[in-house]
Amino acid sequence: MKKTLYIVVGTALMILFSGCFNREKVTDELIKYHNNEWQILQEMKEEKVKADTSEYILLAIEGNNKEVGKLLKEEILPSHNEVVEYLEGTKLKNKEIEELNQLQIDAEEFGYKVLQEQADVFSSGEKVDFEVMFERFERHDKELEEKYKKVDDKREELIEKYDVHWVDVYDEDGELIRKMERKEVD
Repeated sequence: MKKTLYIVVGTALMILFSGCFNREKVTDELIKYHNNEWQILQEMKEEKVKADTSEYILLAIEGNNKEVGKLLKEEILPSHNEVVEYLEGTKLKNKEIEELNQLQIDAEEFGYKVLQEQADVFSSGEKVDFEVMFERFERHDKELEEKYKKVDDKREELIEKYDVHWVDVYDEDGELIRKMERKEVD
């Protein structure tokens, strides 16, 4: 009888401790994902995707539709595709962090699809009805915002669940970077 009791208690303790250990692993992966992969993603988007935005705007204002289409197809879309590929190549162990990453992938893929549609419109050589295109892309923009909100909501849910918090730090250029850290235990 005592032997059975020891086995039951021992098994229960092993399950309890393995749950705590697993929680620590998930917390570590969440912090690592945000402070490494997600930060790299933001830098890639800043450097690669947003770098051509001013040229895109200037060409569009000039009404140089063919060049806008060319810029989208040759510069912006390949850069955006690199962002998607980077996310898809991110190796994660925890299902919840994978879900967060997949939400980010979904948002980036949708953004790519919208840019591809713009490239096709501009490259077609037909006169572009900017009002119609603006209305369509305004709807797409709202949908993209909703997708990014899902990413933010999932991240906040995980932050709360795994006792993580934001810490503001500055890089060597004085730019604000939001990092994650474990909350201090009182």
